[in-house]
Amino acid sequence: MAVTFVVEDGTGKSDATAYIDVTDADQVAVDYSLSWPSGYTTNQKKKALNIGSRYMDARFDGKWKGYRGSQSQSMAWPRVDVVDTDGWWIDTNEIPAKLKQSAVEVATYFAESGSAFPTLDDGGTLSRKKIKVDVIEIEKEWLAGNAGSQINAKVDALLDPYLKGSGANGEVQRG
Repeated sequence: MAVTFVVEDGTGKSDATAYIDVTDADQVAVDYSLSWPSGYTTNQKKKALNIGSRYMDARFDGKWKGYRGSQSQSMAWPRVDVVDTDGWWIDTNEIPAKLKQSAVEVATYFAESGSAFPTLDDGGTLSRKKIKVDVIEIEKEWLAGNAGSQINAKVDALLDPYLKGSGANGEVQRG
């Protein structure tokens, strides 16, 4: 069975399921050194892109600047009254490139891990652990954060310009 896959084009579709199409997602993957698992089909990519897009809608619900363009639209974007951290207004029919890139970041993570929501609780790969018996002492040394926490950090950084509490407050307009 084919995956329902409707890309939001900035018109506020009531049936949209993703922020980016497969062809553009493949290009983003190349541009940012992301990768799909070997042999991953177009249908699997569509499912992953749906999940990546919905992940962001769910994770940042109530945190986006502005408001949805219409009550009937199925996704959080497009939005009205959004000013990025540089003070630029985001067009009411625009799906920002950073939002699309974030969808691909999460989709490729999902494709590799099978997890829709990256975990935040693992500090990374344990390289050394020391336990002392006499006096209770536990010492851990971590090499790096896990892939889930890295994806969350990337998505947070990419989407920060569009989240409440960051940058311009919407009162300044350039251009």
